[in-house]
Amino acid sequence: MSSSIKGDTIKKLENNENMAIKVKGLSKIFKLYSRPSDMLFELITGKARHSEYVALQNISFELSHGEVVGILGRNGAGKSTLLKIIAGVLDHDSGSYSVSGKVAALLELGSGFSPEYTGRENIIFGGMCLGMKKEEILAKVDSIIEFSELEDVIDQPFKTYSTGMMARLTFATAISVDAEILIIDEALSVGDALFSEKCFKWIKKIAESGVTIFFVTHSLGQIYELCSRALLLDSGKLVCDGLPRFVGHEYEALLARDRSKKAGKSLHETVLSRGKIDDAVVSQMPAYVKAITMVDTYGDVVTTMPYGEKYGVYLQICFNKDIPKAGVSFRVETPSGLVVFGDSTSLQKIELSGKAGEIKNYIFKFRNILAPGQYLVGGGVVEIFEDSFNVLHVIRGDSLLTAVGSPVNGLVNLECTFEHAM
Repeated sequence: MSSSIKGDTIKKLENNENMAIKVKGLSKIFKLYSRPSDMLFELITGKARHSEYVALQNISFELSHGEVVGILGRNGAGKSTLLKIIAGVLDHDSGSYSVSGKVAALLELGSGFSPEYTGRENIIFGGMCLGMKKEEILAKVDSIIEFSELEDVIDQPFKTYSTGMMARLTFATAISVDAEILIIDEALSVGDALFSEKCFKWIKKIAESGVTIFFVTHSLGQIYELCSRALLLDSGKLVCDGLPRFVGHEYEALLARDRSKKAGKSLHETVLSRGKIDDAVVSQMPAYVKAITMVDTYGDVVTTMPYGEKYGVYLQICFNKDIPKAGVSFRVETPSGLVVFGDSTSLQKIELSGKAGEIKNYIFKFRNILAPGQYLVGGGVVEIFEDSFNVLHVIRGDSLLTAVGSPVNGLVNLECTFEHAM
């Protein structure tokens, strides 16, 4: 990956000085040519010899200063294209965007790094490519080397480094740029596990300092832990913009729909809901979750769960058509969207079935060992095939629960004991 930076990109924003990034109706179309000669033929004759790929289509949103916003989407959704346009390294075809503040963009780590130069020399040249003055980068060389943890090989040729070592040095150099807005394209998982954790902690620290962060990731965990907001792109369109938990749920539903399409069957599209579904939609669903609640051992609905007591996740499933093989599931998550626990009949090797017009009730039983706090419970129903499954309906965040008890270091209490070992 290489790094690029658009330094001191300051533009006046209209009407709202608190906006760090403002995007309105942004579109980008790439011309695709079968052969290089087709481009020359088109230039000379004026006759089209290309096909068009719509990378972005009428994208609009605004980011305030200090926001941490993540972008989700499958490969080819337009995420990297969007970041490159905002960073100023790629032109757009229509619409507009404006940026207020100094921007550092980590797009492809490695820009300005030569395989023949040493790591130390590459820090200097790479930093200058990132927009820093030589005196500025020289003052930061030691801290960059320390962050990269490459002190033992820093004076060796860059071409002798492993891929992970290269990524560590280029990332450490790129993040040394002082900026008000940080744009990152899938650069939070460089190097080994320990270094990735270090990079993630650094991003959290930067976010807490008030820097605006706009980044691409495939990790829902990063979205839930870092972001105050998230965007979901699909086929160049902005399909969801809101709280990370809701956008994450939409992303999961999108993946489920795409999984169904790849199964090669005529499958029903996944329905995601967070409340009552329209009757017209319900009537077209092969099966759906009519109710999901938390109940105690007497079957009564509860919203508060004292520690150590036994409870059950109750699901009521309505079948609108015959489904010879079905499965149900549930999961408990934090209000931010982090999954604490979940289970399914598939994991337990249990197959269910239902006939058109039937309403069936199921329950998952457990003992509460959750840390005190608020949680959300959701569930779903799937149709199972020999080599695949189709997610029919998913409810997310439908019931708010409060767990009470003694403080716990973490999300669950594993009921550890301590003793002196012999």
